[in-house]
Amino acid sequence: MIESFDKNYKFTLLTILILFFGLSVFTVYTYFSKTSSSNYLAVTGSFNKDVDNKIASFSINTNGEDADKQKAEQINSEKITKVLEVIKQFGISEKDQTTQNYNSYRKIEYYTEGMVQKSRETNWIYNQTITVTLKDVTKVNQFVDAVNNINAEVIGPNYTIDKDNLDEATILNGAFEKAKQKAEVLATASGRKLGKVISINEVSSSSPEFLPMAVKAFQGGGAASPDLPAGSSKVEKSVNVLFELN
Repeated sequence: MIESFDKNYKFTLLTILILFFGLSVFTVYTYFSKTSSSNYLAVTGSFNKDVDNKIASFSINTNGEDADKQKAEQINSEKITKVLEVIKQFGISEKDQTTQNYNSYRKIEYYTEGMVQKSRETNWIYNQTITVTLKDVTKVNQFVDAVNNINAEVIGPNYTIDKDNLDEATILNGAFEKAKQKAEVLATASGRKLGKVISINEVSSSSPEFLPMAVKAFQGGGAASPDLPAGSSKVEKSVNVLFELN
């Protein structure tokens, strides 16, 4: 009986020690977690800037139509040759011009005969689309006029900034200053002082960092194109900053 009591006593004592140890660990963890989190302040700052557009992109469409297949192809080919000549005149490099599509097909004409609707193949159609990037927006009007004069359709310009030469440092510094201003307000409101920066990270976004201009279409025909100002695009950056609180 004494042996049984001794075993129960040891088991009870061991259980109490385990519970006490677990409670101690939990208390210490909770204390340091609260203390640690209260010593830091995480904020997000955003800054945007209007940046002049420096690049214009266009889609140029050509079309050849004739009852004879070879003639239709020749008409389109002659237009494409003239388009390429214009592209060369404006100093657009080969890497900034791409053939997007090249199609050939027979036009289908629908008609009614004896109260029955029928269809038949008529002319051959050849068309081609080339996209080009013009890196001198001061020449946009001249470029559109030149393409219009060869009876090709121009879709554009689609204006964008020059991302390769974008002054990101100024925008990121602006975003950091916004974050710092916000952190100082919050620190003061809590009766603390803002300390050193612990970490800083740029916020990634799936949305475009700039808004391009709307695309316009101009049909060839020799008429002068309207004025096409390049304007600017708004570039925005955001950063997450973790500050120490004193």
